[in-house]
Amino acid sequence: MGGEDWLDDDGVDDRPIRIHVRIDKRGDRATFDFSGSDRQVRGPVNTTYFITCSAVYYAMKALAAPDVSPNEGC
Repeated sequence: MGGEDWLDDDGVDDRPIRIHVRIDKRGDRATFDFSGSDRQVRGPVNTTYFITCSAVYYAMKALAAPDVSPNEGC
């Protein structure tokens, strides 16, 4: 399973930027693979590994457990 979307551009170069994720769910675990996304660009839209993890965590929490308190045990 997966999904993709495109940014219109990076604010520097006028070309679309692909963001692609492949999700592999096995039992109670899921792996999110962004390797199909475009490489870094010159504009200010790149992110770090930790921000990507935070975004995945937020999306999964919102979808799977919106009533669970967002704490260390979550």
